[in-house]
Amino acid sequence: MIRLWQKLWDRRSLAREEVRVPVRMWVVESAGRGHLTPEHAATAVNLSEDGCCLAVPTLALEGFHLQRCLNSGEDYLLELVLQVPSGGQWRIFGEVAWTNRVWDYQPATFWVGVRFQEPVGLPGNWRRLVRSTPAN
Repeated sequence: MIRLWQKLWDRRSLAREEVRVPVRMWVVESAGRGHLTPEHAATAVNLSEDGCCLAVPTLALEGFHLQRCLNSGEDYLLELVLQVPSGGQWRIFGEVAWTNRVWDYQPATFWVGVRFQEPVGLPGNWRRLVRSTPAN
């Protein structure tokens, strides 16, 4: 579902591909890359070379609130492992760019915008891979 206000105020530099990709995520220290939270499940709902939108059930991750990542992006990053339908995994680090409460997307109640760090770990054919059928 695309909302009109999203199109009017969209500041993305690259077009996003609508996807439904399972993601494992952790909050990490940007300096040492040590995990600050245990693993949490999310779903990537859109994806591009420079970022994604994650659907998550909560912003509170067992003692760490994702709002801290937004307020202090230079200190806290997200480590993401995307489980692509083709059977592979992509490990990417990114900064929280925004958070938003959503009322019409189940089972998640929050969306988290993530701006990927350089270099981005997506293969050149990533659009085809996220549309593939799962490996048997």
